[in-house]
Amino acid sequence: MSLAYYELKQGERLGPCLDDLLALSEMHGYDFLFTRRTLHGPPDPRRLVPLLIEARDRRCRPAYAAHLLVDMGLPEIETHPGYRLRVQTLGAFRVWRGRDEVESREWQRDKARQLFQLLLTQKGHWLQRDEMVERLWPALSPEAAARDFKVALNALNRAIEPGHAADAPFAFVVREGSAYRLRPEAEVWIDAAAFEQACEAGLRATQAGWSDDGVRRLQDALQLYHGDYLPEVLYEDWASAERERLLSLYLRAADRLAGALIERGRFDEGLALCQAILARDACWERAYRLMMTAYARQGNRSQVFRVYQRCVTSLRGELGVDPSPATLSLYEQLTRSGDAPVTGL
Repeated sequence: MSLAYYELKQGERLGPCLDDLLALSEMHGYDFLFTRRTLHGPPDPRRLVPLLIEARDRRCRPAYAAHLLVDMGLPEIETHPGYRLRVQTLGAFRVWRGRDEVESREWQRDKARQLFQLLLTQKGHWLQRDEMVERLWPALSPEAAARDFKVALNALNRAIEPGHAADAPFAFVVREGSAYRLRPEAEVWIDAAAFEQACEAGLRATQAGWSDDGVRRLQDALQLYHGDYLPEVLYEDWASAERERLLSLYLRAADRLAGALIERGRFDEGLALCQAILARDACWERAYRLMMTAYARQGNRSQVFRVYQRCVTSLRGELGVDPSPATLSLYEQLTRSGDAPVTGL
């Protein structure tokens, strides 16, 4: 009933009903009705977040409402549309409002989608309107570019907040003067950020050795990397630095995991990961060394030779250099003895 009164904007009825709801929930320990999915609540518990913000702002059991928001990871939230925004940037660009994916037609124009991608790339930083105009509409006159920016921004807000009330602040994009950014407290899950956090945790966990926890963390991280960052804007300068940074992080994490797998005798998995590394960077020498080690431990010296020749061809063809002394030394050792430790490769 509280949710219905809220969505129907029947404020006089909402107050007493919301007070009863929170009082009963607090009295009987029904926090879970708000914090996780249950048979008694909406399919997406985030739909109830606006009620808690309303209660806090109305001073209707504010301490309990604030407590629930903290439990939901939203202590500083100021406005909320009733769903979490989920964004995929790796391999393909897709956006979900809760469980509903934003369809291509909802963006109305490509520049609206690119404007959102630019704000995502610079998440945590204010961007001046003139700076965004220069990046997205460099060929237009200042007047035409300003007009197109306004149209694109309106289309962007409609795509990610289609039910936004005209008199309410936007939940995701905030403005201060002529500067814009994504609200830092907004509930937005971005795969690139989750990938980065998971990679860093996995790399830390495996820094001192190949722990089971570290291996699992790296595997979970790499499952998030479906491809290059924002491939549909491959030639835009504003996305290239982030794309290269995330690719470098992927290569480091994949390298570390491949070494752990080969050290544990899981050769097929380690070799497959090395192939994935080389598909993205054919000059990543450690991948060749790991592959040579894996094949040598399987007793397959002919494959050791083939991998080394592939390494030579790639390095000479793309960089005009020969393999490093470490790679040459390992190759000579493996073709002589048939085995070598992974540690220190």
